[in-house]
Amino acid sequence: MAVTLTTFDLIQPDGELSESLFPSGDFNVLLAGWLGQATGKVEANTAIAATNQNSAAAAWVYHRAYDHIAQRLASSPVRVSTSIDGSVSKEMAQDQRKFWADKAVEKKADYEAFETESASTTSVVPVFFGRVRASTTTVAL
Repeated sequence: MAVTLTTFDLIQPDGELSESLFPSGDFNVLLAGWLGQATGKVEANTAIAATNQNSAAAAWVYHRAYDHIAQRLASSPVRVSTSIDGSVSKEMAQDQRKFWADKAVEKKADYEAFETESASTTSVVPVFFGRVRASTTTVAL
């Protein structure tokens, strides 16, 4: 099975992304690039079961998108003020950046949860159980 997602699957109301999160106007170009990257990455990864490929690709795209937002916010001040003497002060907000950085990390972990050690049809440990891979070896007591 191949990745069958389109960019429309990743945009609200079906997906998580909104053009308003990317004010520079390059949303469609970025989204298409991330989806192309995700498709190649997922289809080349034999550890991802065929039935999980769309979910894994979506998780990768969301990871890239949220990382992009976090990087933009890290370099953009929330407030800029100037004084009469010409000096400029910039105020940065770490909480905004942290929110998006945390979402990027979460989505990358979701992607990695689909990398199984066998060809099972679901991830070894569902995402809601902490994204830790189950061991394929057993230890006799």
